[in-house]
Amino acid sequence: MNSGLIKSLLLVACVAAAVPARGAENPFLPGDRFGPASYFQGPFSPLMNPALGGVPRASSLGYSADMGEAQDRVNHLVIFNAWGFTFSRSWIREIWTANADRPVRPGAGLYTIGKSVMFGEYFGLGVTYSYSQSDQYAYNHYRSLEHGLVFQPWRFFALGYVLKDMNGPRIAGERLPRTQTASISFRPFHEFLTLSADAVKTGDEKIEGSDIALSAEMLFGGCSVMARWGAGNRFLFGVQIPLSPKAGEPATIIAGAGHAAKTRNLPSRSTFSIAISGEADREAPVFRRSILKIEIGPELGEIIEDRLFEESPLTLHEVLGAIRDAASDDGIEGIFMRITGNDLGFAQVQEIREEMKRFRARGKKIHASLSHVDNKGYYLAAAANEVSMSPSESFSLTGLSAEVYFFRAVLEKIGVKIESVRRGKYKSFNEPFTRDRMSDEYRENMMALLLDLNMQFLNEIIADRNLDREKIDELFGKGFLTPQEAREAGFINGVFYPDDALKDLRDRGYLRSETLECVEYARSVKRTRRWGTVPAIAVVHVSGNIVEGEGGGGFAGESTSGEGYAEILEEVFSDQNVKAVVVRVDSGGGSALASDHMWHALGALKKKWDKPVVFSFGNVAASGGYFLACTGDKIYGMPGTVTGSIGVISGKLSLQKLYETLGINKEVIKMSEFADIYSESRDLTPREREVLQRGTDFIYTSFTDKVADARKIDKKEIPGVAEGRVFTGSQAKDKALMDELGGLLAAIESARAGAGIDDECRVLHFPRGKSPLVQLVGSATAKEGGLMRALKPLTANLKGFYFGSDPYLYMMPYRLDIK
Repeated sequence: MNSGLIKSLLLVACVAAAVPARGAENPFLPGDRFGPASYFQGPFSPLMNPALGGVPRASSLGYSADMGEAQDRVNHLVIFNAWGFTFSRSWIREIWTANADRPVRPGAGLYTIGKSVMFGEYFGLGVTYSYSQSDQYAYNHYRSLEHGLVFQPWRFFALGYVLKDMNGPRIAGERLPRTQTASISFRPFHEFLTLSADAVKTGDEKIEGSDIALSAEMLFGGCSVMARWGAGNRFLFGVQIPLSPKAGEPATIIAGAGHAAKTRNLPSRSTFSIAISGEADREAPVFRRSILKIEIGPELGEIIEDRLFEESPLTLHEVLGAIRDAASDDGIEGIFMRITGNDLGFAQVQEIREEMKRFRARGKKIHASLSHVDNKGYYLAAAANEVSMSPSESFSLTGLSAEVYFFRAVLEKIGVKIESVRRGKYKSFNEPFTRDRMSDEYRENMMALLLDLNMQFLNEIIADRNLDREKIDELFGKGFLTPQEAREAGFINGVFYPDDALKDLRDRGYLRSETLECVEYARSVKRTRRWGTVPAIAVVHVSGNIVEGEGGGGFAGESTSGEGYAEILEEVFSDQNVKAVVVRVDSGGGSALASDHMWHALGALKKKWDKPVVFSFGNVAASGGYFLACTGDKIYGMPGTVTGSIGVISGKLSLQKLYETLGINKEVIKMSEFADIYSESRDLTPREREVLQRGTDFIYTSFTDKVADARKIDKKEIPGVAEGRVFTGSQAKDKALMDELGGLLAAIESARAGAGIDDECRVLHFPRGKSPLVQLVGSATAKEGGLMRALKPLTANLKGFYFGSDPYLYMMPYRLDIK
């Protein structure tokens, strides 16, 4: 007989001996060692269910070894997961199957490639293709298709289904039956305990007790302990321990070990695995601590800005969140904050300072390095333990000032006139266009505002740096100090360039670790073990001027449209995963009509969807920006938030003199006296001014009534908070215009509590990124040239020239720069 034929027959006999009586058994199946098929347990889970390859949000690389008692034939496996793809390579040297009296030794290499897709966060589909290579005929050219699905609709329940060998592959000439696995998992105590059951059906055979595997996993501080009971009373025990090589690193090392005890017809086997995942595990012990490096520069803003060719700059919320997370992160030793100048407002600086103090309260240290010294920069730096500055900078602290531009004279020279009426003697938006200097009321209000802000500024610096007021006054008298004089006076601790400052910190043992960039820390992918959709809180930003039509960025700054705001609210309220809404206001107002429509849209959606709403005031929430919050919902703001300006203004642009100078004549045919009341070609008549005043009074009454109802203020007390006055956040809280002093994070926490969210939570920001065209040409908040930055105060004021189609405006004293 041919020796090759004899060899083949012997191989077939060997396979037959390894196959139980119920039918052919596939020696390439992974068995029980990688856990249930209904939830993601680790980087090897896609081998149990292809759909689980889409669950991790970051790439991973793993290695597993499986060995018997003799440990002379070890099976090896390498697996790589990324972007929903799975690639694995196995070296299969020995396999024991049920009801076999000796092992199968295929000496085969098994290759697997798969792809999975998650729909939302609770449903996934996956498919894999496997093939083998072996010198032995029986195990060569094995080809198998497999598909799976996973369904995790709720936090406590998950289902999995897998169909293996769906194409009927052959081994040793015998067609293998399809194998179906149904898996179910429960979590009676959230992620702390997971109970699972897997049932395997081979071909047309009935499911018997030996086809069922039961498992339990318990979680202890990020470490998991798993026990699994399978066919033939086979028991498997395993441990997974996440380890982080460095604080904030987007990587976690997962080590695991397992042991299957010897049974009547199967020897004992041990498994060992190690994997590195691109997900940062919150609970993982850290090998090396880090210094969180934060740069505060001109690009730090509120809304994430998508760019085509570079990473988006950090947002204020990301910086605040990073500081708060780092406070409780044992892997973060301290913070090195480099301040290179910023466009943050006074209240935004206070928000960062608040988180810095929270960080320091945990016994951790912050060093602030100043590359540009101004009031806001030093105010921020003073909240650190230590402050240094560059040797080439002069130290200048001037106290706060407010700048208001007046344009009446230049308008007269070109024949342009702003005609306006107002309700509220402090409502001074029109004064820059109708006067050469502040009115007494305007000056009185600005002085009261600035005095309070300046006291906040000075008192906190004095407390932070343990200074005497005399030293501040001495500095004011000199105008500036040299770096050495600033150090001797106690304003700073050292004179260093930023890199030298870091070296000095390490030399002194003050901060010893390597630095970790804030963008890596804030945007690292965090591992989540939760099933179902993680609840979300939507932060809806209202920035810049409130306008009808389209908003967005532009030559004169950001704006928010009433229509766009309503569309975003509809989107977030109708999203079942969004459990609460935070409206972040940084606006001095604009169109009264658009503001009213925005107020109405929020009220209607609250009645329809009954979700908690919290307002967070940024630098400014005045006039129309304040009107939006007249809903009765909770309002948070910082002590330095410019608040109020409850008043109304109306008017139009008159080009009568300009037209006369240019020789332009305009004739109007009208059907009523007031048909052309807003014509730009002439001044208002006395009767037209009366009409506008009556309309302004009506709008003002509507505004103040809404404030009184929402804030529970007696209408007799309204004149004390209205009439166009602006207040600091501290003053506004005392006058019941605000509920709590706190920043964006405090508002989000309040929304969480209102929605009953006590665990993981996503924060989604709206509006989302810019259009591709805007990304291509650069946005209004990207790095601006010197000319654009210099013209910004002028362009922002010029937006107030044209009243357009909005007859009435809720506008604060339009351009107020606190410097």
